[in-house]
Amino acid sequence: MLYRYCGTCRSKYPIGSKCLNGCMDKQHKVSNKNYDKFSRNKESASFYATGQWKRLTKTCKDKFKGLDIYSYYIDGKLKYGDLSHHIVEISEDKNRSYDIDNLIWLSDSTHKTVHVAYNNGEKKEMQMILRKLIKRYMCEFI
Repeated sequence: MLYRYCGTCRSKYPIGSKCLNGCMDKQHKVSNKNYDKFSRNKESASFYATGQWKRLTKTCKDKFKGLDIYSYYIDGKLKYGDLSHHIVEISEDKNRSYDIDNLIWLSDSTHKTVHVAYNNGEKKEMQMILRKLIKRYMCEFI
């Protein structure tokens, strides 16, 4: 069996697992805390902490049965999602912040793919794809 050493506590653990002392979890927690304190947009952080948003994101998850439909239709893979994504971003149109028709349930990896497209000037095309996927899903499964 192959092992690696933790960079924090220097304990030995099998490759493919985490440090048994939880060092990675502690580092991740500290990293998130620093990001929240110094980098995170305070306005959007307060939005995502509201009860209304939490109820809406649960409704979005239920609407798509927890599935990442982008991954299902585009990649041909059945994958569970992790989060609600605003097709039209809040910074573009705050009036659509709580619009269930502006949300799609995605996995973390798909969410990153979508934002890469958004940032590479392909935002309108990606938004059109996401809307078509929602329509297709609604026709086939609802």
